[in-house]
Amino acid sequence: MTYRKDLGNLALQERRLRNQRQADIAELQQLQKDRLEKHQQDLQRATALYKDAQKRGLDFDPAFFGFVFSIAELSGHIQHEQAKSFAAGASSELNNEQFAAYLAQWRSRQAA
Repeated sequence: MTYRKDLGNLALQERRLRNQRQADIAELQQLQKDRLEKHQQDLQRATALYKDAQKRGLDFDPAFFGFVFSIAELSGHIQHEQAKSFAAGASSELNNEQFAAYLAQWRSRQAA
C-alpha cells in the first residue's frame, strides 16, 4: 500500500510511452510508404524522359532533371516493364528468347 501511488504513476507513464511508440511506428510506416511512392513516381517520370530522349536520338542525363537514377537503373526498369508486359501477353519489344534470357538474369539476381 505504501507504493500504490508510485506504481499507479509508473503504469500511467508506461501506457503513455506505449501509445507514443505506436504513434511513432505508424508515422514511420507512413513516411516509408510515401517515400516508396515518390521513388516509383520519380522512376516512372525519369524512364519516360529517358525513352523520349532515346527516340529523339538525344543524350540523357538524369541528374540534369534532378533524378538520382543511373542510366543502367533506367534501362533495367524499362527491360523489367517490357518483360512483365510480355509475360502478361501484352505488347512488348521482347521476343521469347529475350524474355527467357531476362528471366534467367532476374532469377540469378534473386538467388544472390
